[in-house]
Amino acid sequence: MKEKKQVNVSTFVCTAISLLVAWLIYRSWLPAVNLRNGQLYGYLVVACICVAAIFWIRDMVKGEGDYDFEGVSRVLILVTVGVTVISLILLIINSKMITAKTLQKIPEIKDGEFVEDYVEISDDPAEVFTLDLDSAERLGDRAIGNIENASWYEVNNEFNLITYNGKKYRLSPLEYGGMFKYLKAKHDGIPGYVLVDDDTMEATFVKTEQPIRYSPSAFFGYNLERHLRYQFLTYIFSDSIFEIDEEGVPYWVTGITTPHASLYRGRVIEKVIVTNAYTGESTVYFLNEVPEWIDHVYPLNYLMNLAMWHYEYVRGYWNSVFSKTGIYRTSYVYRTLRDDKDDETANFYGYNSFVSKAGDTVFVTGITPANKSESNTGFLTLNARTGEMVYYPAEGAEESSAQKACESKMQNFGYRATYPVFVNVSGQPTYLMALKDKAGIIQAYGFVNLKNYSIACVNEKINIALEEYKRAIGLDTEVKVTEDDVLEVTGTVEEIYSQAIDGTTYYYYVVDGNLYKASAAVNELQFLIKVGDEIEIKYQEAAVCRNVKEINTK
Repeated sequence: MKEKKQVNVSTFVCTAISLLVAWLIYRSWLPAVNLRNGQLYGYLVVACICVAAIFWIRDMVKGEGDYDFEGVSRVLILVTVGVTVISLILLIINSKMITAKTLQKIPEIKDGEFVEDYVEISDDPAEVFTLDLDSAERLGDRAIGNIENASWYEVNNEFNLITYNGKKYRLSPLEYGGMFKYLKAKHDGIPGYVLVDDDTMEATFVKTEQPIRYSPSAFFGYNLERHLRYQFLTYIFSDSIFEIDEEGVPYWVTGITTPHASLYRGRVIEKVIVTNAYTGESTVYFLNEVPEWIDHVYPLNYLMNLAMWHYEYVRGYWNSVFSKTGIYRTSYVYRTLRDDKDDETANFYGYNSFVSKAGDTVFVTGITPANKSESNTGFLTLNARTGEMVYYPAEGAEESSAQKACESKMQNFGYRATYPVFVNVSGQPTYLMALKDKAGIIQAYGFVNLKNYSIACVNEKINIALEEYKRAIGLDTEVKVTEDDVLEVTGTVEEIYSQAIDGTTYYYYVVDGNLYKASAAVNELQFLIKVGDEIEIKYQEAAVCRNVKEINTK
């Protein structure tokens, strides 16, 4: 009787320890309790191995070194082996080798008409220019330098493009600088977020009415993922995105996914959870019920992964590994790490953002043959609100070639081109980008023709760069300019030259050592001007020669 009692006590103790270990592992991993969640099977394998090990150690101690397993240990070991084998079988069945063809069919990519869908660039091209991520990060870091206890926090550098009260901004939350800084700051919470105006490039730290308590960077119960798991035990989450409503109240938007390719592969967002960052209160919305102020329903990585499935597995998994026949990839795949300052391609982000005609935030990336990354076959837009994907065929230079073409125009200054955005200039797909100095300050703007990247026009003013570009592609249309862009000079003509370009005569004047260019349409009597005449010129600055807007003799 005494021996039987000892066995029961040891079994009870081992059971209690096993439950505690299994609970601690679950609290650490927090997998969704959902048979369609692959992480759950990994948790079960690890938990079973730990529990079996606990009883195995007990039997080793009892048997004084002999492998004298009792019935409980044998059952646990068999269960562990069984769970492991089942998990391995499921891993194979759900692998990309098996599910690739199904994954390829999940995203629906439509063919678009560039001229119809892309509004032609206006006389004010600054409206379509988007502040690049690197500039937003630099400005954002400076914006929090003067806040109280600034050393506790860091800018997340997410900087998603949003529309807030009718204007474009890049938005990024603050986050705790680590566990120890969180322990100092947890009573105060996160004081606000950073907004960078896309037009003025002014970064502002916005102090919220209440501290932000729930965040992915917080720990324990205030960690966003833990908080959501306690609320929704069975949901499989996507990445969480920081958003603000029209009153500036912060929220987290998290997708609820369902596998569509196999038991747990090919997760597709079907609902979203909107969580108040102050209180942690959450509301679940179907996709057709999402509030209008939310710009990002679908995370960037989620959309890019869908696109990758479509282009990578067009002929199955093994073709994507070996022959790569017919495979295309997004420029996003070729992006480099942003923090690699020594890499000359570190400004190649692989995507950019813009606001569509409907007011939605849209990601855009080039589509490149897998075996020829120097050229694009077209570009893909991915709507962050609706999830719609549209492909626009447009063969030509890929983005890094366009960047280099712009940089070569001002290579003496060492400017670096930002990742471009696609714009419509008289029906021609065109890259628009900024050129920045080593301090990260924008010094010029460039337009590069997608089909022929040797056509690249760069100028300190974006509207003048556009005018030069239009002329370079055979257009004689001038953009409207403000009075501040037009300068005046009076001087004596030192030299005169003329040439015909695409049927239009242009006159070139050297006045006080500067070169001025005027089309015949500026003044029909220009052919009467001769060397030695005193003239008045209204002009705009340009990279090579000054563009004449008005010319008259004294």
